Amino acid sequence: MEELKISSKETKDFFIHAFREETLVPILGSGFTRGVKTRRGGSVPSGTDLKDAMIEKISLKKKINKHELESESFSSISEFFQNTFPNPSEDGVIDYYLKNFTGVRINNPQQLRFLNDIKWPYIYTLNIDTGIEDSRPKEWEVFYPNRKFDERKINPDCRILYKIHGDVTMFCKSSDYNEMILTESQYIASLRQSEQFHDLLSADCGNKNLLYIGCSLDDEIDIKYSVLADKNRNKKVRDIRGIYVTSDDLSEFKKDKLAGFNISHIIKLSSSDDYEYFYEFLVQCYEESQAQIEKNITNFKYIELERLGKEKRINLDYLADLSQDKNKLPFYYVSSERIQNIKLLQDKINVVIGRRFVGKTMLAHAILEAHPNCQRYFISEKESLSEKDVVDLLQEHNALIIFDSESLDDRGFNNLLVNFDLSKKNIICIFLNSFDDVVNLLTFNSEIINYAIDGTLTGKILKKDVLAINEKLNLLGIATFNEKNNLLDNTLRIANVYNRKLVNSYTITSLEELKLIIWILVKNKIYFEEIVILGMAKEYKKIVNQFSPFIQEENCKKGEIGKHSAIKVICNGKLGLLQILSAYIYPSASSEIGNRMAKEHQKNVCQAIYEILLSFSKIDMDYVKEFLQFDKLNDIFSRVYSELSITSMSNPNGSTSIKYGAAKFIHNVYANENIKRLKANDPNYWLQRAKSIYITNNYRHAGSRAEILEAIDWAKKAEQDSRIRVDNGETKYFRTESNAIMQIAMLYGRLAKLYGYTKNDVNELALEYYYKVFSDTNNIGATKTLLNHSRGTEDFTKFVNRLISKTDIVGPEWSQERNYLLKIGLNKDDYFIYHDRKY
Repeated sequence: MEELKISSKETKDFFIHAFREETLVPILGSGFTRGVKTRRGGSVPSGTDLKDAMIEKISLKKKINKHELESESFSSISEFFQNTFPNPSEDGVIDYYLKNFTGVRINNPQQLRFLNDIKWPYIYTLNIDTGIEDSRPKEWEVFYPNRKFDERKINPDCRILYKIHGDVTMFCKSSDYNEMILTESQYIASLRQSEQFHDLLSADCGNKNLLYIGCSLDDEIDIKYSVLADKNRNKKVRDIRGIYVTSDDLSEFKKDKLAGFNISHIIKLSSSDDYEYFYEFLVQCYEESQAQIEKNITNFKYIELERLGKEKRINLDYLADLSQDKNKLPFYYVSSERIQNIKLLQDKINVVIGRRFVGKTMLAHAILEAHPNCQRYFISEKESLSEKDVVDLLQEHNALIIFDSESLDDRGFNNLLVNFDLSKKNIICIFLNSFDDVVNLLTFNSEIINYAIDGTLTGKILKKDVLAINEKLNLLGIATFNEKNNLLDNTLRIANVYNRKLVNSYTITSLEELKLIIWILVKNKIYFEEIVILGMAKEYKKIVNQFSPFIQEENCKKGEIGKHSAIKVICNGKLGLLQILSAYIYPSASSEIGNRMAKEHQKNVCQAIYEILLSFSKIDMDYVKEFLQFDKLNDIFSRVYSELSITSMSNPNGSTSIKYGAAKFIHNVYANENIKRLKANDPNYWLQRAKSIYITNNYRHAGSRAEILEAIDWAKKAEQDSRIRVDNGETKYFRTESNAIMQIAMLYGRLAKLYGYTKNDVNELALEYYYKVFSDTNNIGATKTLLNHSRGTEDFTKFVNRLISKTDIVGPEWSQERNYLLKIGLNKDDYFIYHDRKY
C-alpha cells in the first residue's frame, strides 16, 4: 500500500489528471460531518458515537452491561436497537435523530468549497445526515439504494448524491427504520429493491478512482459487496486507485482490511485539522484541471478524415469491415450523388432514414465535408451524448451537427426536441436506422421534422456512384460493384471472393459471449456500467480479446452518456460479428446432428436475450426494449450473413438462392417461455409479436388466416393495455396504442384480402381500423408511410380499390367511414399537401 504525499508533484498531477478525465469519485463517511452543529442544537455523531448512543439506550432499557455490547459490530447493534425500540416515535428515537442528523450546518469554508466548487458529477456518502444536501439545497439531487430511480430524469444542472445508508428525513417522517440502511438485513433488502444503485457503485469500484474521506470501513457491507460480490464485481478493469484519507495511524491489520476494499494508496494527514488544507488542495487541483480543458462538446468536433493509400490489402480490409482504423476513408470512397438532393433546413430537425449497410455514415461524412465553413460536430454510432452535452451542442451558433445512427435513442431524441432552438441557426441532421424506435417519435413531431431525403435509403447504389467507385476499384485491382446488387450484397460478395471473411476461425462457445455480441450488435457499444449490470465484469476482457479485431475496448469521451464508465467496448467490424453469429445460429451442416445443433444454439440465443432483459427488469426495461423489436431481430439474425448465402452471391451461375430474414427464429424468440413470462405485462411485447406474424406470415399454407387472427388478438391486447396505461398517466404508451391501432388495421387489411373480400364482417373491421388510423391527427407521419411505402401499402390500396368496385362489401351504416377512406385513397397528393400545410 503506497502513501501519497500532498506536497509531491506526482500526487498533484494525479489529481489534476483525474479531475480532467472525470475519473475521481468521492465516498464520504461519518467523519466528514462529525461534530457539525445542527439547527436543533445537536451535533452530527460519527458511526462510533452513534453506536455508543445506541448501546447506552439499550443498556438502560434491557439492563444489559454495556461492556457486553461494545465488541459487537455496528450493524449488529443497530439490529438489536431496532428490535429493542420497535416504536421509535414513542421512545425518543425520532427526537434524537431529528436533533443530531437534520438541519446540518456545514460552515467550514474549505469543506463547502470541496462540496460545491468542485463540479462533482456525483458523490457517494455513507452518512444518513443531511449535511451535504443542506450545503446548497437546490443543487443536489439525492438517490437512495432502497428506492427505484432513473437518474436521467434529474435536472442536468444538479449534482447527484447517492446516500448508501438511506435517508434520515424519510425515517423521521415515517417512523420506519427501513428508510435507513444500518443493519445487515436492511442492506440485503435494499439489494432486492434497487439493483441499479449497487450496480452503479460496483461499476465505479471497477473503473473509477475512489477517494474515501471520513470512512472507517470497519463494517461497510455495502461497499464490501460492491468490491467483492457475486456477479464477478471484484475485477479492476484499468489502472485505478482506491485512496484512503486519514489522520489516524494505521496498524498492519487495518491496512490489510483496507486492501480488501481495493485501497491501493493512503494519504496520511498529520492531524484532523489538516483536512481543511486537504480540501483546499483538492479545490486547487480541480481549478488547475479546468483551466486545461474546454467544453465536453469539443471532443465531438469534426476533423476531416484522411484517405487510405492505394494499397490493395488495406482497402480490402476496409471494404470487408475488418479495418480497425475507422478514422480514415478508403481510397475508393466517393462523395455520393445523393448529396445533391439533400435539403437541409435550419428551422427544422433534418432526418435521414435508411436500413443498415446503405452507406449512411459515408453520406454523413459527405455532408460534413460539403460544409467546410461551418462549425462541424459529428457524434458517431459508437457514442451517445449525455443530456447536458446535447444541450451544450444546441447552444452553438451556425453549426452543422450530425448524429449518426445509434447515437440517439428515443430519450436522447426527446431531449433534442425539447432543447431545439431556431434562433441559434444550427443545422441539425440525424441519421436513423429505419427500424429504430426513434422513427416512431418522428410521426408525433411532424411540425419540426424535415425529411432531408425523400423516402427511406435502401442499399441500392446510384448508377453514377457505382461508376465512380468502380473506377477507383479498378485502379486497386479489386473486383467491382454490381449496380444490380445493394451495398451489403456487394460487400459480402467481394469479401468472399478475396477470402476476407476471417470468421471461420471464430467460434461462440458461451452464453456470456452471446450476450456481449448480441448487445454490441443491437447498440453498437456497451459501457462498463452495463457490463456490470449484465454480470460480465470478469469475462468481458477475455471475450474482447477473443473476438478482436471485430470488437475492442476504448476510453469513453467526456460527455458520453455512460457517467459511471471510464471505458466501453465498441464494434469495429459489424459484418464480421454478424457472420460469426449467423454461423452459430445457422450451422451449414444439413444433417440430423446439424439440425440438432442449430436448435440448441438458437435456444441459447433466446436464453441470452432473456438474461439481457432480466438484468434490466428491475432497473429500466425501456432501455432494452430494442432486444425484442422485430425489425432489429430480423436484421441481426438475418440468414443473409450465413455461409450459404454469402457463397451464393459470388456464384456466377446463381444456382443457390440467397436467403434473407429470420422469420422462424424470431417466432422462437417471442414464443420462448422465459421471455414471454418476463414480458407478458408489456404491451410492446404483444405488438411486436403481432408485427412478426404480419410480416413473416406465409399466405400459401392453410394456417395463415388463423395466424393473422391470432396476431390481431395480440395487437388488440397491446392497444387496450396501452390505453389503460395512458389513462393512468403513463403517456409514453400513447405511441404504443397508436402503433397498435395501425398494426390492427394492416392485419385486417391482410385478412380481408386472404378472404377475397367476401366476408363483410372482416371488411368492416378493416374499414373501422383504417378509419381510426387516418383520423388520428397525431400520427400523420405514420399515415403517410402507410399510403406511400410501407409493407401495408399494397393491402390498403387493394382494399380501397375493392371499396370502389364493390359497394356492398361493407354495410350501408359504414358510409361515412367508407367515403372518408375513399377520399384519402383517391387523393393521396392532396392529403399530403393539406397536412404539410397544416404543420
